[in-house]
Amino acid sequence: IVKEPVNISILDKATSGLYITTPAVSEDAAKLSARLLLNNTLAQTAKVNVDYEIYDPQGNLLKTITKKHKLEAGSAGVEVTVDAEITQPQQWSPDTPALYTLKAILKDPKTGETYDVVSEHFGLRWFHFDADKGFFLNGEPVKLKGANMHQDHAGVGSGIPDGLQEWRLMQLKKFGCNAYRSSHNPMTPELLDACDRMGIFVIEENRLTGINKEHTDLLGRMIRRDRNHPSVILWSVGNEEWGLEWNDFGTRIAESMREYCHRFDPTRLMTVASSSGPH
Repeated sequence: IVKEPVNISILDKATSGLYITTPAVSEDAAKLSARLLLNNTLAQTAKVNVDYEIYDPQGNLLKTITKKHKLEAGSAGVEVTVDAEITQPQQWSPDTPALYTLKAILKDPKTGETYDVVSEHFGLRWFHFDADKGFFLNGEPVKLKGANMHQDHAGVGSGIPDGLQEWRLMQLKKFGCNAYRSSHNPMTPELLDACDRMGIFVIEENRLTGINKEHTDLLGRMIRRDRNHPSVILWSVGNEEWGLEWNDFGTRIAESMREYCHRFDPTRLMTVASSSGPH
């Protein structure tokens, strides 16, 4: 990937440095908060503008917010932020999977030259789990009806065409499913995009359970890459780790991984797929 000397960070080669959260959503208004990571590889200070363009689900430009920044020479991963409010939001749900778009445009303030552009979809929704009453989306109770789906498919293995991904989701919806657990690997971005568009809740699963650097790096890479997707409602930190189930060692590992999940993404809870007993 070749970029201008002043640019927007790319995390883990496949993740843009744009992170979007929606801290407050109601029928009347929604608050949007975005974090952007910037780099300046020049030997001198760089002054830049960032234009944030917000588009509604129909593709109409709602507003543009411009922020001015000064990046020190040789700086990397400089975090800048922007907050915005959207009135009368179209809320994301299985019945109305409305997707907004936030585009961040990094520019030279003098010439107007564009250095870099990133764009991310996001949904305006809020949800929570109640121990007694279950799952709530936008204030309404929703029964989760899902399936555990592996990453491969008959005839094509793991190299699944995008059209086949959507076809599988359509079949699940015909069966009455509204949720998808990615057993036992992180999902491809194209599949998550389809779940966003089709209004399917996602429990995204990490492959390896553990707390060494390899484990936490994989967990962090999955969460940072996919945390902008409105379809994701839970992170799963592993699957059927029989040696960790029904013992204190496994409980401590799961508790540590929970804290890592909240560090990478404080907006969602975590779970774990346990086959023979609790962690």
